[in-house]
Amino acid sequence: MSDFTRSAGFRTSVQEISGCEQAARRAALSYQVQGLAGVEVFELAGEWSSRADTRSMWAVKLSALSRIECVIDDDADLEVAVRQLTRFQDAGWKVWALVPLRRLAGAHRVFQPVAEYVQGWWASHDSIAFTAPEIP
Repeated sequence: MSDFTRSAGFRTSVQEISGCEQAARRAALSYQVQGLAGVEVFELAGEWSSRADTRSMWAVKLSALSRIECVIDDDADLEVAVRQLTRFQDAGWKVWALVPLRRLAGAHRVFQPVAEYVQGWWASHDSIAFTAPEIP
């Protein structure tokens, strides 16, 4: 990638965006297409990921629904993620946990006390796909 492109902040390849960020942005887009106002995507602190990569934790804030959807990556420590979801819940938000499909079964057990729903996500070619939301 050229220095100009880097300095301008443009991303030219999907590899520069984590799968977790892609999933968060795709989830947000689906709500925006439906006309929901107040949709925000933001990066969560790397403190609840087992990796130093802070791009691995993202959230979708749906103010109109009083909900935050936490998008969790393959490397996240789920027990630590529960603490983050609990903080959102304690602040009055409904919380959903969006997890990689391969982690969905374990997510049911771990997020049962805090998440309203869990939902699986996976990368498919150049897009992100989601399962239907499930009660943990």
